[in-house]
Amino acid sequence: MTLSLQALTVYLRSMDSMKIPPTGHFRQFPDHLMQKQNKSPEKRPSSLDKLGRTEFALKPLLVAVLLSFGLPAKAADTFSGLGDFSYSGSLAYSKALGVSRDGNVVVGEGGLGDSPGTHAFRWTAAGGMQDLGTLGGYSSTASGVSGDGSAVVGWSYVAGNAYYRAFRWSSGGGMQNLGTLGGTQSSASSISADGSVVAGWADISGNTAYHAFRWTSSDSSMHDLGTLGGTNSDARGLSADGSVVVGISQVAGNANYHVFRWSLSDKLMQDLGTFAGGAYSYVYGNGVSSDGAVVVGYGDTSSGDDHAFRWTSASGKADLGVLSGGTYSRASAVSGDGQVVVGHADDAVGQVAAMRWTQSGGMQSVAQWLAAAHVTVPADWSLQYATATNGDGTVVVGYGDNPDGNTEAWIARASGIGSGIIVPSNYSPTLARIGDMPRQGLDLSSLAFFGAHHRPLMDSGLNAGNCAWATADAAHNDSYRIDKQLAEAGACTDLADGRWRLGAGVGTASSQQGLSYDGMGKYKGQYVYAEADYRPEAGQWIASLSALYGSWNTSIQRGYLNAGANDRSTGRPDATTWSLRARADWKDLARLGAFSVSPFAALTHSESHLGAYTETGGGFPARFDAQTWRSDEVRLGTVLHTALSASTDLRFNLEAAQRLDNSGPGVSGEVLGLFSFSYAGAKVKSAWGRIMAEVDHRLSDKSLISANINVASAGEDPNWGLSVGYKLAF
Repeated sequence: MTLSLQALTVYLRSMDSMKIPPTGHFRQFPDHLMQKQNKSPEKRPSSLDKLGRTEFALKPLLVAVLLSFGLPAKAADTFSGLGDFSYSGSLAYSKALGVSRDGNVVVGEGGLGDSPGTHAFRWTAAGGMQDLGTLGGYSSTASGVSGDGSAVVGWSYVAGNAYYRAFRWSSGGGMQNLGTLGGTQSSASSISADGSVVAGWADISGNTAYHAFRWTSSDSSMHDLGTLGGTNSDARGLSADGSVVVGISQVAGNANYHVFRWSLSDKLMQDLGTFAGGAYSYVYGNGVSSDGAVVVGYGDTSSGDDHAFRWTSASGKADLGVLSGGTYSRASAVSGDGQVVVGHADDAVGQVAAMRWTQSGGMQSVAQWLAAAHVTVPADWSLQYATATNGDGTVVVGYGDNPDGNTEAWIARASGIGSGIIVPSNYSPTLARIGDMPRQGLDLSSLAFFGAHHRPLMDSGLNAGNCAWATADAAHNDSYRIDKQLAEAGACTDLADGRWRLGAGVGTASSQQGLSYDGMGKYKGQYVYAEADYRPEAGQWIASLSALYGSWNTSIQRGYLNAGANDRSTGRPDATTWSLRARADWKDLARLGAFSVSPFAALTHSESHLGAYTETGGGFPARFDAQTWRSDEVRLGTVLHTALSASTDLRFNLEAAQRLDNSGPGVSGEVLGLFSFSYAGAKVKSAWGRIMAEVDHRLSDKSLISANINVASAGEDPNWGLSVGYKLAF
């Protein structure tokens, strides 16, 4: 099982502040769920109608909204969600309700701006938010998605909006009305891993009751699973293969709800009963193991307190107890292998605490579990609810109060891969920021082209003939926290009576980029440079073509907060850069007082490739896919040139630059053992200007030294740079 994490933070932060239209669809809850408000922080009104929805109904859905997509990689410390349907108005919003097992597809509902109702959506990093439409009515909601994300289920109003129906959507078949059990309305809540089985509830004939159903694609029919003797039942979850259904049903006399388990093998609804002296039992969303053999939930005991349970056919319902000093517990989810149960309980001082249970260790708070792995939860964090766990129970996710007192998601792990606790709002941006790393390859190429070689070799300031050069450059870009430097040496020769000049050089270059939480990205390596210049006989213009290829060793130390302290994971991918520049200079086109005016134009194409790599070290290392950043840039400018003395010249370069690419390539991969991710590319500042002041001083008629300093407005060029060079003719 794969977990992922992003939209939970967005959703939780909006729960108390966002006004959302009443579009969710939940059946009336059992009376016992409206009681004991002192033992659960979940808000419980006295009654709910078929279309009512409350915070209580929403919070169990957090199991399905641990998502990791759509975060722009524009800056180091930002976090954003999946967006919406791009409508304007007070009812524009989105809510994630389900995620595929591979973490790459998100489903939910989105508001329509100033129009009432919602539409179901299916979101991917590549395609964004896809509106799945409706069955002809004004509203729909997607609540479940298959393991590979190809099939989606939920409910939608039909034409006329008189009633709603369960639907199954696929890219090939669109939104399919699954019908009812003879009544008017239905709703789907879960779907099997391969998308062939759907579960939910539907009205029966005469609309006298609603029953749990199991729908299969093999016969495109909805099968009534019956009840435990009462009037109503509701299917909440499915095993991975869809052969086992779990949910709740009223028992004879309709006094209470009991958890049921239905299996394809016997096609019977099995009452999982209650604790001795208890009256009810209840299951949250998909509280069943992958193979359907283990079911978890909670029920009341003879003392009147709720206790979590774990049920198997061999041992029946096992009371999981409470935390030391506590009075109640509730199970929310079970690991894929059925061995680990998570949920929440009260502790010795009456505070709600996320809990984790195993057969060997019993029930302990998630904070205690982490402490045993030498991870200390920050004192200003409260881990209140555990809502999901992975295949073997080594990962637990949930939500609680952050240091600001707001509800926020967290994800905890204790395993051989690494241990600790992170929250999406500060961990996810550190993944997205790796999408900025290929920029350093572009920067080193640009430093050579517009630093060491900011003017053609033919415009060296020396007479025609053979030549050699050596130069050193350094620069700093404050916007991206990048420092870079290079040293280069080369030689050139003239051909065809000085109309052609060919040159080649080799250089070494390096850069360092500061990242969040004491992280650092470094490039270091060598490059080769080649240039061909052409100037017609007695002509005023110079045409030049330059090429660069660089090979870099890298070290990327990604920093993040782990249990409130800085942690780092490191990767060392290979990296390469190649660039081509075409340039035209019009020498001494005009005069401006003492200065000659020489305009120029340049077009540059660059490609910076960063290889795939897997991090080591730290509590939450990740694997990153390869990235290639392709960049096109246009520069227009002019050079103002005057002689200060017989041996010294002064130049001013005035440039305007325009990037034609809008963003980087994006970044994708997987946090090891947790979730996959895919983020949009780093944004590009598309336009900026630069000024350079340069002095050439001739030591003789065959050699000179030059020095320049340049500054630029906010953009892709360094905020400042400087260069020193030596040129020799022979």
